[in-house]
Amino acid sequence: GSVLVGEAVGADEAVLLRQIVSALPPPLRDVFVLSRFAGMTNQDIATACGLSVKTVEWRMTKALALVTLRLRD
Repeated sequence: GSVLVGEAVGADEAVLLRQIVSALPPPLRDVFVLSRFAGMTNQDIATACGLSVKTVEWRMTKALALVTLRLRD
C-alpha cells in the first residue's frame, strides 16, 4: 500500500511528507495537493487549472514518483 496522505502513521511522517511536497516544483505540487489533500479528481483539477486531463495525469505521475523516491531516502 502507499503511505501517501492520510495513511502516514505519525507526526514525523506527516512533517516529512509536508516537506517533500513543499519541495516539489510548483506545477507538480499544485496538482498533487489538489488531488491528495483536496480530494479533487483529475478532471476537476484540469478544469480548475485550465489544463488537459492528460497534463494533470502526467504531473501526478511525476509528483508521485518524486514523493515516493524521497520517502525511501
